[in-house]
Amino acid sequence: GGVAGLVAQSATYPLDIVRRRMQVGTADRTVLSTLGSIRRNEGLKGGLYKGLSMNWIKGPIAVAISFTVNDLFKLMLEEGKLSL
Repeated sequence: GGVAGLVAQSATYPLDIVRRRMQVGTADRTVLSTLGSIRRNEGLKGGLYKGLSMNWIKGPIAVAISFTVNDLFKLMLEEGKLSL
């Protein structure tokens, strides 16, 4: 599961870069032209994968926290210590 998550995150990360650039208005008009512009001007690693290593660290931590909180709330609901 963890390796699959890292592979999926790595494969889709360039699209997140493009999405962010388009949201703040610093991109070309289309996804493909923005991908090409970033690759041409900043390079593959320095442009399309900038910040990916931090996401590799952040991702598993966020998922672990989410699962832990979910399990704790489920347990509290089952034991009657928490009501909705």
